Amino acid sequence: MSRKLRENDRKGLLEIERKNGDLVAKNVPIQGETVCIINSGEIAESGDVSTTVPVNVGKFRQGIGDNTNYLTVDLLDDDGQHLSDISSLFTPSNEDDDVRESRGMPERETRKLTQIRGTGDYINVKAKIFYIEYVEKDRLDMPDIKGVLVEDKSTKQVPFVVNKDVLHPYFEQGEYYFFKNVKDHRYEKGNENQILISEKSTVEKL
Repeated sequence: MSRKLRENDRKGLLEIERKNGDLVAKNVPIQGETVCIINSGEIAESGDVSTTVPVNVGKFRQGIGDNTNYLTVDLLDDDGQHLSDISSLFTPSNEDDDVRESRGMPERETRKLTQIRGTGDYINVKAKIFYIEYVEKDRLDMPDIKGVLVEDKSTKQVPFVVNKDVLHPYFEQGEYYFFKNVKDHRYEKGNENQILISEKSTVEKL
């Protein structure tokens, strides 16, 4: 299940430890190591291996490359007794299939890449990462990631894009992933059909 950072009320208790000169979060429920960047405030030096501090979360960036995530926070000037663990700020971005079935919601159709037509439908796709075209997490006017998907025994190539701040596993070239609830999208400006991964999508490595 993919997760996203809650839009409002981003205060919580962050457990951190010092590791190789970095502050590393221990209670962020996202795959990979999460390095903390303190925007304001200062953590006092102590002999403890780890410490828990009250924070207000600013930004969260999921890593590509070395799979390191980055969490920007402001330290709060209170005891934090009224705050919950920061892991509660990361909420599921989509319902589990079991939940969908229990509510009588239909399963999404699983399509082959050769069936992608830019219809606007929300579908499922099982495909392999052919290559990553770019990663632009710091540009507001572009998707976080664009790459190309392929399938075994097929020459069909389909671009995929990941919307801003969507959480996902690390994409490895040559590995298969199950993309759930993604959009069969027509990008008119680029004159191409795409797989669009949004906050409503779930991505699982196979």
